[in-house]
Amino acid sequence: MIGGGAYDYFVGKTSQNMKGENFLTVFQALSLMIAFATLMILVINTSNKK
Repeated sequence: MIGGGAYDYFVGKTSQNMKGENFLTVFQALSLMIAFATLMILVINTSNKK
């Protein structure tokens, strides 16, 4: 999970310049991070079952 300070920093940055383009890139970055984390969890789980 993202720490409160980091979360406030990112939300503050995005709300300061809330252009559609900036929001999209932030959203894409978050989606990529979530997808990557999910992949890692799946890989760890499958390797543990062997």
